[in-house]
Amino acid sequence: MQLPHLRSPAARCALSLALLWSGLFGADALASDKGDGATLVVVLDAGDQQEFASQRTYDALVRELARRGFAATPLETDAMYERTTASRLDAARAAGDSSNIVLVETQARFFAQIAGRYRWTVTAEVTIAPSDEGEPLVRTVEVPVFLLYDHEREAEALAEASVMLARKVGSVARDYRDGER
Repeated sequence: MQLPHLRSPAARCALSLALLWSGLFGADALASDKGDGATLVVVLDAGDQQEFASQRTYDALVRELARRGFAATPLETDAMYERTTASRLDAARAAGDSSNIVLVETQARFFAQIAGRYRWTVTAEVTIAPSDEGEPLVRTVEVPVFLLYDHEREAEALAEASVMLARKVGSVARDYRDGER
C-alpha cells in the first residue's frame, strides 16, 4: 500500500528521519520492555532545610529512567530528612518495594550574575543501589543553569536543570545496568 503523500523521496526520507529521531527504532526504547523496578527519591538540599523536587523534575527523571529500562516510582518519604546518603538509602529501602533504589541528592548554588542573568550550578550525587544490601553505584554530576530573576532560588534552579539532570542520571543508570561499579 502506497500513501499518496509519501510518494516523493524527500517525504519518505523526512518520515524515516523523524521516526529514527523520535527513538522508535533506538536501543533505549527496546530496553524498557525488560524494565526493572526502581524507587526514585530526589532530595533538594537547600542549606538548612531539605525539600522534595518539583513535579517537573520527577517527570523528567521518570521518563529518562524508563528509556534506560527502569520502571521508576517516585517516593516522597521521610528519607529526605536524613542527613547521610547511607541513612537515606536505608529509609528508602524500608519504604519502597522495588528492586533498585535511585537516590538523587541535589544542591543548587548561586555562581554569578552574567549579562543580566543569574548563573547557578546544580550538583547532584546520584546513587543507584539494589534494594538488598548490594554494592551501590555513586556518581556526581553538575548542571549549569541560568535564571532570569533575582527572586528565583534553589527550587527554580533544580527545575530548570531537570532535563539535563535527567539525561545525566540516565547515563548513570545505563552504567549501573551494564555492571559498572
